[in-house]
Amino acid sequence: MDLVLRCGNNIGIAEVKTGKKARTKEGIDQLNTAAEQRFLGTYTAKMLIVDRKYPGGNLSLAKAHRIEVIELLSFSNSENGDLSDEDKEKLVAKVCKILRG
Repeated sequence: MDLVLRCGNNIGIAEVKTGKKARTKEGIDQLNTAAEQRFLGTYTAKMLIVDRKYPGGNLSLAKAHRIEVIELLSFSNSENGDLSDEDKEKLVAKVCKILRG
């Protein structure tokens, strides 16, 4: 688990994947394990943040497990590892929307 986020009484966890790992289902597995009832609980929001387009099959799997995928394409296109202003706004807006329900 890379991030734990809180907004009021709502809790979210996020996995951040780049490169080859951003194409696999590894992040899905990690989020599902951490959000099991015996750990953080089934009401924990799950987010997978990737630096590229997430493959269709894995995207369907993420949706089936109630995982929100946030694609930040500017990171993989950046020479210095910065997010574009648009991706920064997108990230904040999506996380706020997810945690506020």
